[in-house]
Amino acid sequence: MDELFDRLAGCFGRVETRKWARTYLTGLLAPVERKNGWQLAEAAGATEPTGIQHFVDRARWDADAVRDAVRSYVTQALAGPQGVLVVDETGFLKKGRLSAGVQRQYSGMAGRVENCQLGVFLAYAAPQGRALIDRELYLPRSWIDDPDRCARAGIGEGRYAQGVFRAGFFRGSESTLQPRVFSERPLNHLKNSERCP
Repeated sequence: MDELFDRLAGCFGRVETRKWARTYLTGLLAPVERKNGWQLAEAAGATEPTGIQHFVDRARWDADAVRDAVRSYVTQALAGPQGVLVVDETGFLKKGRLSAGVQRQYSGMAGRVENCQLGVFLAYAAPQGRALIDRELYLPRSWIDDPDRCARAGIGEGRYAQGVFRAGFFRGSESTLQPRVFSERPLNHLKNSERCP
């Protein structure tokens, strides 16, 4: 874990943020059944969850830089001829209409159409280990076609103008990780025009 965190430390500009990032990572990697703030804090030796909660909710850090550092680590530590890229979507059930990308759509987690957001995740799996290496919020056509709604939800023009997935999602991993197989659970609920190019 020290080698991995050495790569990640530079993504967190403040000492306090780095400290809580390491605590959070320690908790995530711990054999804890539920990964909530209290459980993660206790697994990492903290007496209360407020530091982890602040780190996740309010601290400033660049999630894309962390993703890039993890992908770089995975490329060096896990890549091999038996590696597989795995794509999966997960639904996040929501009650309102204001969260970015939320609408009534099929959620594999719920097994039915629900009001939800969809996150699409890319993982790399090999005999040496597995790791999440990218993520993207799925933006339904109804959101892409409504710039005002996107702006109210904090989605910048550059992001929604790129379409359902941001440009470059899934790209780049194939060459650096050299997967033998590309495994994808089809996103059957998406129309062909909304699938990743």
